[in-house]
Amino acid sequence: MQTIPKEVRYKLHEGREIVIKLRNLFRARPGYVLVEADYSQLELRIVAMLSGDEKLLDWYSKGYDVHTMNAADIWAKDWGTFSEDKRKKVRDLAKRVVYGLNYGGSAETVWKSLIVDFPGLPFAAIQHVVEGWFKAHPRIQEWQSALIAKAEIDKYIEEPLSGRRQYYHDGKIKPTEVLNFPIQGAAVTLANRAVMAIAGQLNWTDEALLAQVHDSTVTEIIESKKVKLFSIVKESMEQTVQLNGNLVKFPVDLKWGTNLAALKAA
Repeated sequence: MQTIPKEVRYKLHEGREIVIKLRNLFRARPGYVLVEADYSQLELRIVAMLSGDEKLLDWYSKGYDVHTMNAADIWAKDWGTFSEDKRKKVRDLAKRVVYGLNYGGSAETVWKSLIVDFPGLPFAAIQHVVEGWFKAHPRIQEWQSALIAKAEIDKYIEEPLSGRRQYYHDGKIKPTEVLNFPIQGAAVTLANRAVMAIAGQLNWTDEALLAQVHDSTVTEIIESKKVKLFSIVKESMEQTVQLNGNLVKFPVDLKWGTNLAALKAA
């Protein structure tokens, strides 16, 4: 369930094609519903918390759509002239680039990973996003550099919420792994806490935790009791964490339905 594509296509004879929406295959039992809860921008919130970036922390505290705010920052000169469709496209581009940068990707590696989804995307556009991102968020670049420098000395990297460590016994650190581990590790810690909290409140007769898929959970309950499950999942997953004086809330988005392909907002 970790890597389910939205759909797969099979070419048949005479040019015919079959499209299978794989999430349709995951269905609740008759009389039951599925509840999916996704953390909202989990990894970028963790970056804001760990780096202490004032602008990101401020945006999150005010409930802004951070990816839209970021795109507006990067394309500040032209943002007012962009159509709604253009704004959505540059928002998506900025979002994808930023996630690549969070894990130590260079402008070139990010560009190569995006060219499939953005045919004809010029390298200069990626460079523009990279330069705009680090110009607006210098604390993130400083934090990344400090992490790598510390790992070079210590020969390990530590996840700050749990204290778990990744050691480099041969003395050769991997910069992308050094940047990845604290973010992914903190996400795992938050998800583990949430899973344990949810599991401890279910009766496991007509309600169950079916799966944790990356930063989301999938639960099942008899339909007449779905509101109860909404409350359990939301209260268990939504956490507020304070680290190094930085306070960050981790909200979730709830959806429910009879199968994973047709969920609606709770």
